[in-house]
Amino acid sequence: MKLDWEIFRFVLALEREGGLAGASRSLGISYSTAHRHLETIEKDIGAPVFKRMRTGYELTSLGVLLARAGRGMEAEVLGVERQLAGNDQQLTGTIRVSTSELLGLCVIPGLICEFQNSHPGIFIELSVADRLTDLHRREADVVIRGSSNPPGELIGRRIGPIPYAAYAHQRLFLNHGWNLEDYEWLILDAKDNTFFTRWTNELVPDVKPKLTVDSGACLCKLLACGHVAAILPCFVGDESPELVRITLPQVDPALDLWILSHADLRRNARVMAFRRFMQKRLGSSAICAPPGFLPQ
Repeated sequence: MKLDWEIFRFVLALEREGGLAGASRSLGISYSTAHRHLETIEKDIGAPVFKRMRTGYELTSLGVLLARAGRGMEAEVLGVERQLAGNDQQLTGTIRVSTSELLGLCVIPGLICEFQNSHPGIFIELSVADRLTDLHRREADVVIRGSSNPPGELIGRRIGPIPYAAYAHQRLFLNHGWNLEDYEWLILDAKDNTFFTRWTNELVPDVKPKLTVDSGACLCKLLACGHVAAILPCFVGDESPELVRITLPQVDPALDLWILSHADLRRNARVMAFRRFMQKRLGSSAICAPPGFLPQ
């Protein structure tokens, strides 16, 4: 059987997504086409490439071999693409930007509009998700998010720590005041973001949440209903006139705001312009704790 890149590309997509629905979305094909691709590949090879498990698709030993070879091929191609992109000196073209949900909801859109007003030839693709973005695979050119330990091969700038506090609706605060144990609690419980659970447990030990949610936008809407309290970054909670801080701000030494890109893009003119703009604007904003801020 002749193996071409499309076979390896499909195997990698199915391995990463864990199912045909996710693989079809990432490849831009229909579910039925993805199903036919898998059947054709396994028929032509003469052996299963994936095990069908209740939790999703898992590689067989043959699949592991194909995926390993595919990752090597992909890394070579992506490395060349990054180096070519790194020499681009044009202040026109596309920048792929990835950020977390709450930053994307409250901060980044306004800054992107401001940036594009002064750089009208640059098109921005903004991806908002709490899933960590793979800069090696060029899923993004620039990542703006909280991180405890950015990979060493990336370049970037630490903007500063992100203060957080507990918030409740004004109506709820009038009933319970500063007594945290009297509140019912909402926790942002996302698999790629465990900070909110830990912060809540530190401020309210042994808390039994009334509700959990995996969306920052939904958390803000639920807080506005006035039935629960929750932990929020101060750049989110302080912007809502109907919310009241019910604890003093804290900072987490394990979480800082970073602007990151791949080292191969260090000389790309539009990426450099975007990073410098964001570093200046975020560094002068109230998003991060000022130098010398001490947790209470």
